[in-house]
Amino acid sequence: MRRRLVLGLILLLLPAAAWAGPFEFFGAGARAVAMGGAYAALGDDAAGYYYNIAALTQVHRVQFDVGYADAIPNMTLNGARFNMESCRGVNLGATVSSSVNEHRLSGGIDLFMPDAHMMRFSLLPANQPHSPFFTDADQTLVALAGLGFEVWRYVSLGFGLNMLAGNNGGVDFEINERQKSSGSLQSRVSGLFSPVAGIWSRPMDWLRIGFSYREKLLCKLVLPANIHVPALKVFPGSDLSILRPSDLLLLADAWSHFSPRQFELGLAFEPHSRITVSADLTYMQWSEMKSDAPSSAVYLTGGLADLFPSFNGPSPPPPHFHDTYNPAIGFEGRPIVDPRATLALRAGYRYRPTPVPDQTGFSNYVDSDTHIFSSGFGVTLGRFWDVLPRPVSLDAFAQYQWLTPRTMNKSSAADEVGDLHFSGNWWNFGGSVTLRF
Repeated sequence: MRRRLVLGLILLLLPAAAWAGPFEFFGAGARAVAMGGAYAALGDDAAGYYYNIAALTQVHRVQFDVGYADAIPNMTLNGARFNMESCRGVNLGATVSSSVNEHRLSGGIDLFMPDAHMMRFSLLPANQPHSPFFTDADQTLVALAGLGFEVWRYVSLGFGLNMLAGNNGGVDFEINERQKSSGSLQSRVSGLFSPVAGIWSRPMDWLRIGFSYREKLLCKLVLPANIHVPALKVFPGSDLSILRPSDLLLLADAWSHFSPRQFELGLAFEPHSRITVSADLTYMQWSEMKSDAPSSAVYLTGGLADLFPSFNGPSPPPPHFHDTYNPAIGFEGRPIVDPRATLALRAGYRYRPTPVPDQTGFSNYVDSDTHIFSSGFGVTLGRFWDVLPRPVSLDAFAQYQWLTPRTMNKSSAADEVGDLHFSGNWWNFGGSVTLRF
């Protein structure tokens, strides 16, 4: 027991990154995705780190989850193909569980590693048409770590942390008239933390209840450039200057990888020993999102400031997104239940209303209400060799996201981009293997 507890504490100390993007829009875990993401009351695998960390107390001993998912977009904007990258990568989860004074304690980590980019920042003009969610948010390392603790029989609490990796630094450059100019480039990775928490209960054998809270998270990208300009002499070697030394500061910053504050309530019940039905409702506070367009400023001091006073334009306007309620429902039937093999068939549906208002002005965010249909199956095999004495589960899913056609008319006929006609879909496929020890 002590070795399992020590391993669990080590897992909690591993670095984590943001959970925005892939988990929010595609789901976490093959079983959870197949059930429409209605998983806050279930969460008895690595997907519980996202849906409800308190539900991890259902895991016993040691469990590893390894999966892969590939989400393929097909979008059109004004009748032409709208370029958007696929979201594909590996999902790894590890949970260690033990009993402490007859109360179960489970903890570990779950992460998603994208194939293309460990973390990407795109600085786009404020009026360039783009998705506020899939341009960068799904191109980042995702990880969550924490633990669940059973406080009473069938009542558990869970706590964890997310960390969003940010980047700042910049250029420091000095212009030299008589010798080579010199400078340096610095890039520093910093961490931003936000909490997650959950409550899980099983008041009756056929009923489970879950509630989870996820705090908002976002990253600010700051890229300053300092340029030092020496005094301009009348002639070489002279002490007489016609222009004092100057400093030029070029400052650019942007907000990126926003994930809204979320509250999720879930119910799961079993009307029959071979049937599980689940339902979730998630409240997402998109109204706190900041513009992802970069803002820039130029500051001059010294002699150049006497000749060229600097004037900076306004910051990008806020996007004015609105909060949303996302309902989901899931179903799992188990037609075959046997100590040697169990077969589970799954289906689910989630509705994601868009938080993006009509783009009648300068900005051009493209998104629409989305209907998400999913299905899948799982096979759990009993002990079939000595290396793996506990059951092994194989799960697979297919998900289809339909973004309903949307037309947004500009208030000005002179708008550079013009009216927006947007539609599209995502196909998402994946699977996972769960090993228990």
